[in-house]
Amino acid sequence: IGFVMCNLAIAGLGKRVLDPCCGSGSLMLYAAALGASQVTGVDSDPSVWRGANEEFARHVCSFTSLPLASPQFYEGDVLNPDSTEPLWTPNNFDAIVCDPPYNIGAPVLVNQLDARPQNYHSKDNSVCTNKSTAIKNATNDLIPSLLVIAQRVLVHGGRIVFFLPVRGPEEVAMSLEVMLVSRGWQSDRLQLIAGRLQWFTPTFARWLVCLEKDKDHSC
Repeated sequence: IGFVMCNLAIAGLGKRVLDPCCGSGSLMLYAAALGASQVTGVDSDPSVWRGANEEFARHVCSFTSLPLASPQFYEGDVLNPDSTEPLWTPNNFDAIVCDPPYNIGAPVLVNQLDARPQNYHSKDNSVCTNKSTAIKNATNDLIPSLLVIAQRVLVHGGRIVFFLPVRGPEEVAMSLEVMLVSRGWQSDRLQLIAGRLQWFTPTFARWLVCLEKDKDHSC
């Protein structure tokens, strides 16, 4: 799926690629394998990419005709992009690939509080209830910030490819366009190129989304 995402984003030879929720950097590795010349990752927890450089080095021998670009990591927060240079520098990337956390199983913490949705799926697909006061900051809120970041840092014609979680019967009934609009999508700035729905349970799925920054729109 990583290669599919990077191919949709046209994150190949000579491209500058950003993953604003990079975790251990696995999507960046796929982009580097396709020939990206610059792979940049941002995550709020710097411990997650510990050992990533060694992982990239381990795979160099698998792509002897195309040495892998070394990853660049930054500590930063998608919800506060102005504090992290790769998240605010205009026209700085050709592609964004991102698999934001879904708050399944282990929680994403906001101010040290569990920010999983009120009703979330555990790893065994059972539905659990979260009574944390951080629910209002659940992971869905990352998507509007990701769209703003894409509008800002992508070159004209650049693409963002990401997963959009779908939870509960209300969202299951929505079209992709309606879901994107509910998260601040502006079609005159980011054109919808492709969307594919993947089901996990009857009440939880995710869209694979590809958007392209309007070649003629000025931010």
